Amino acid sequence: MRNYIFPIFLLLISVKSFGQEITFDCYAGENQYFGTQLQFFKTDKYISVEKLANVPFKDVEQDVPNFGVTESTIWLKGKLKNLKECEALFEIENQSLDTVEFFLFDGNKLVAHSVAGQQVPVQEWEIKNPVLGFPFYAADNAQLDFFLKVKSKKQIIVPITVRSMDSFYGRRLESHIKTGLYFGIILVMILYNLFLFISVRDINFLYYILYIASVGLAQGTLMGYTTIYLWPNNDWMVENATYLFGILSGLFTAIFVISFIRTKVYVPILHKFFVSFIVLYGVITIMVLTGYKMEAYQSINLVAAFGAVVALIAAITVSNKGYMPAKFFLFAYSFFLGSIIILVLKDYGVLPYNEFTKSSVIYGSSFEIVLLSLALANRINVLREEKEASQAEALSALRENEKIIREQNVLLEQRVKERTLEWQEANEELTVTLSNLRDTQTQLVDAEKMASLGQLTAGIAHEINNPINFVTSNIKPLKRDLAEVYELVEAYAAIGTEGVEESLKKAHELKDELDYQYLKEEIESLVQGISDGANRTSEIVRGLKTFSRLDEDVVKPADLHEGLASTMILLRSKIKEGIDVVKDFDETLPKIDCYPGKLNQVFMNILNNGIYAVSHKLYKEEEAPTLTLKTRVNGDMASVHLIDNGIGMDEATKKKIFDPFFTTKDVGEGTGLGMSIVYKIIEKHNGTMVVNSELGVGTEFIITLPLRQPNEFQ
Repeated sequence: MRNYIFPIFLLLISVKSFGQEITFDCYAGENQYFGTQLQFFKTDKYISVEKLANVPFKDVEQDVPNFGVTESTIWLKGKLKNLKECEALFEIENQSLDTVEFFLFDGNKLVAHSVAGQQVPVQEWEIKNPVLGFPFYAADNAQLDFFLKVKSKKQIIVPITVRSMDSFYGRRLESHIKTGLYFGIILVMILYNLFLFISVRDINFLYYILYIASVGLAQGTLMGYTTIYLWPNNDWMVENATYLFGILSGLFTAIFVISFIRTKVYVPILHKFFVSFIVLYGVITIMVLTGYKMEAYQSINLVAAFGAVVALIAAITVSNKGYMPAKFFLFAYSFFLGSIIILVLKDYGVLPYNEFTKSSVIYGSSFEIVLLSLALANRINVLREEKEASQAEALSALRENEKIIREQNVLLEQRVKERTLEWQEANEELTVTLSNLRDTQTQLVDAEKMASLGQLTAGIAHEINNPINFVTSNIKPLKRDLAEVYELVEAYAAIGTEGVEESLKKAHELKDELDYQYLKEEIESLVQGISDGANRTSEIVRGLKTFSRLDEDVVKPADLHEGLASTMILLRSKIKEGIDVVKDFDETLPKIDCYPGKLNQVFMNILNNGIYAVSHKLYKEEEAPTLTLKTRVNGDMASVHLIDNGIGMDEATKKKIFDPFFTTKDVGEGTGLGMSIVYKIIEKHNGTMVVNSELGVGTEFIITLPLRQPNEFQ
């Protein structure tokens, strides 16, 4: 205990009136509040204890001083006399006060000083107990003066008494036993209702568990037990628990009432009030967290009082409508509401502050908790009856349904027979229709093939005709040159039959006349021309043979590069002068499993469209129409990129290019089936095809094919 020597003017405090003197016997064990033997001073300004000699103290008129909710600081003072030697303490049975500072003087000497309260860390309390205790040592016949400085944002009620330490601990033991019984009831009811909730899965039991748990914690906080035993080292919880559990108890009360007496069904107008209470408690929580604690405390009390009235009216109204749970609730809630009224009247001085009034809420809530638990237990019977009634109704419905089903079965059997005949007839019609559709599809595919071949016919004929014309035109001069060679040979052959000199002279003259060297060069040139024409014709025939495998329906290894090359040979007549063809082939690309003729048809259709696209575009001077053929190997997949820088497509056209009979070409230039067939062929190869196109820029077809098909050719 620290001792302080104050200035001499403190002597004035000791001679100034302290009201009536308090006589205290350490061994009497008295249990009385001596508020009327105190004086108080209320101030909104800071004032130190040494300045209290000059302030106007007033007499306290209540045994338990009640100063309401105020931000002011309350100073209390009094005098002790006729003391006997013992260890004693001042006891304040209200731990919800924020701070209480105790000063004890023996003359002008400070002999005891301590502080406690919810804004003071529990570690700094000299007496760690659910009440605020301020210990001191009393000597025989000592005359002691004391001051209490009280400040709180909650209601300031100061039930103060003086006890010996033995009396204090005996009194606390009695209080602990009573409180232990109360919390024992709450814990038992929580476990009991938790068991019922797990058993019947009725949400009312869960709401009730939350309700009684929050009420128990709120009462435990008001009595100081949570501060001492649950979170003594958590300063934030010590300071705010009163507000938070007051909010939670009100919140879960509203939720439980809404669910238990079904306010939304029976009293929809009052139901809106309960919903508004829930919202208001949310607002009050924000007030607490943002520092408006005094306003929050007053709001909690106001909403709780108004909510209690609304809950009582709702219970009475629903009870009058014959809803049994509401009657149970009304009976149980009456005890709790009565205890609240007693507590409020006690706080405002209408009823005396005594053991019964200060513990009224414990008694009332205990009765309410037990009665409501019984009411909830009764819900099990109600639920059982409702379940039995529901099962009986369901059984009756099942029997009626069984009767209807039997009657319907007879009709259904008849209708099944009738519908079976109809389905058989319809099936036969569908079979015929399907056969016709397949024939039509085959005809359309064949028509597209013939259209593709028809478009190629003129170009192929032109391609073959050119080298043949070249051969034909060379034959006549070749015959003439050979005749002259034959004539020269005969001239030399005649040398042996006539005069040698004369014959040799004639032969030389003929050789000079025929210009043998030129004749020889011309013959070689004509033969080379005929050879080139024959080779070109052979190349065209070979390309046509490679391409013409359209009807092959067997998967076999094929070279994609060979297919692309043969396709370009057949399209050579369509490629106008100035169109560049760029080949960017991946030489590591192996043969892939495919239907070679069908893939050639894919290449033919796409490249034919590419030639059409570049032929119908006007290019700038620095641009040139270009077709690009590119292949790549990507793991176990091969990709073919067919690119043109032609007229391109807009989004609407791109979405329709695979639709049957859709074409952007003029009438007679396309059937509209080419790209549809292309899509089916790629799909048959388990491949994919992506189209990238931009109007006026060009189009790219990316065909991706697996290197090996599931039915891999061995």
